[in-house]
Amino acid sequence: MGEVLFKNEGEFTPDSLIASAQVGLIVKGAKLAPKQGFLKRGTLIGQADDNLFYITGKDVAEAAVGVTGILTDDTYTGDASATEPIIVTQYVTGVFNKNALYADAAVNITDYEAELRKLGIFLENTI
Repeated sequence: MGEVLFKNEGEFTPDSLIASAQVGLIVKGAKLAPKQGFLKRGTLIGQADDNLFYITGKDVAEAAVGVTGILTDDTYTGDASATEPIIVTQYVTGVFNKNALYADAAVNITDYEAELRKLGIFLENTI
């Protein structure tokens, strides 16, 4: 019997996060802080003084977290009992659909648009 040279590991489901290929996508690693629950692909994240990454807008040590990138994949960071950071990747450049992004409930995504542009992340309104 012949050897199986390929197998179906998962399923790709296109979404509307990436709006254009005009600016290449670059990803970078990050350590997400535990106890943030479920974070969706497209969540804005930022690095705090403890060198861990949190959802943008979250108050950490009396300061709101800014933005350093966009979470590349859905990620579960654990519940209140979680203690270990989660290694993830974030997009640090690219063109993204503004309507497919997430942040802390108190945050308006457009408030971070200028900061994102400085990073090489551009937002568009797409359907």
